[in-house]
Amino acid sequence: NADGRGCGERLQVDVNAGNVLWLGTSQDGLFKSQDHGASFTAIPSPGKSITLVLIDPRSTAGEASKTLYVGIADDAGGLFKSSDGGATFVRMPDLPKLIPQRAVLDTEGNLYVTLSNGRAPAGGTEGGLYRLDAKSGKWRDISPMKPGTNGAKFAYCGLDIDVTKPGTIVVATM
Repeated sequence: NADGRGCGERLQVDVNAGNVLWLGTSQDGLFKSQDHGASFTAIPSPGKSITLVLIDPRSTAGEASKTLYVGIADDAGGLFKSSDGGATFVRMPDLPKLIPQRAVLDTEGNLYVTLSNGRAPAGGTEGGLYRLDAKSGKWRDISPMKPGTNGAKFAYCGLDIDVTKPGTIVVATM
């Protein structure tokens, strides 16, 4: 029941290779299974406190996805990307040093991520919703709301894409 339990999805199955599972833990880092979850191997990751794992499914069917994103709560947070199937990770540039809470990709490859200076569900006093444009590679703050000045806590606890309406995202806040 610690803070962070409301952060993003930490267990992901690769839709291109169903035998591959990724598991991010809140204390022990990132793990990968290549045998449908029968066993897991620790993967060197940029932090031990994983808040989310997101696989980019745009790959060849039957071949494991190469691109994945990992949110980290260690050392002021950060969103990290691997383009080589988890062998290496780099911090996503141009984002505030906040903790990634949730992330989702739309059908055009745009990445949306919610950030806060506290872990969900407790939240923090700073945060926002950011969009990475797949074509330009630029981040933009598209927050529908910001933390209030009255000291109210802030966390986005849900983030999804409305597939029936391209370009529409659904955000749940606390």
